[in-house]
Amino acid sequence: VTDYKVDSDVIPPRACFEMSEAISRSVTDFTSYVTQQPGPAAAVTVEANVSTEFQKKLDQDLGSREAKTLTDALTRKIDNAFNSAGVNAARVVVTIEDAKPNRPTFKQASDKLGLDPMRSISIGGAKISGVAYDASGQEIGRYEHKWYESDLSNVIGAGTWSDARTSFDRFARRFADKLS
Repeated sequence: VTDYKVDSDVIPPRACFEMSEAISRSVTDFTSYVTQQPGPAAAVTVEANVSTEFQKKLDQDLGSREAKTLTDALTRKIDNAFNSAGVNAARVVVTIEDAKPNRPTFKQASDKLGLDPMRSISIGGAKISGVAYDASGQEIGRYEHKWYESDLSNVIGAGTWSDARTSFDRFARRFADKLS
């Protein structure tokens, strides 16, 4: 499992898993693909924000609605990485300092007629910073990360924020490794 989303607002709750390998549609027993290991007793609270400078970029060029897409993705990556690594953090505050999409956002495609949201591609990535705190509110670590794709040939087949999500994943794993 490379990523997951849980919808706990419905009964029964639903989970959507992103797998690292293709699964046959005829498979009904997924136990050979997925196992659940116990995580830490307490869940980490993640507060994801965007910097003031990046918010201006969102408002003017990328579209304000992209902030939620990005902060939700970063929150999931932090939650997964910290729980997998058994990091004993009560709260993590992360800030997206910058992000570049691989494909035009909805706002960019709407603002620039002729810009093809499917065929237009570019190198993307993100710059992120974070601070982790223990249950008493003491800072237990800081981490900054910046990664942008450097080869356009790696972008083929990418979604709007694929490289930013890759940067989020690397940030989350390395931050968790630093604290464990």
